Amino acid sequence: MMDACNIEEYKSKMFLTVDELGNLLRISRSMAYKYVQSDACPFYCESIGKRIIIPTKTFFEWYDTLSNN
Repeated sequence: MMDACNIEEYKSKMFLTVDELGNLLRISRSMAYKYVQSDACPFYCESIGKRIIIPTKTFFEWYDTLSNN
C-alpha cells in the first residue's frame, strides 16, 4: 500500500501522467500505457498529441472505490 504522504502529493496535482499512474497502481510503465488505451480503463484519460494525461479527480474517484470493496 502506498503511504499517505505520497498519495496526498498525487492528489494535490491537477493531472497525473501515465508514469505516475503506474507508480500508484504498482504496474510497469508499458502496462500503464496499455491500460489507459484499453476499453477496460474505468476512468477518463485525455490524449494531447503523444501525451496521455489523467485528471486526478476522476482517477481518485475510481481508486477510492477499490478500498471500499
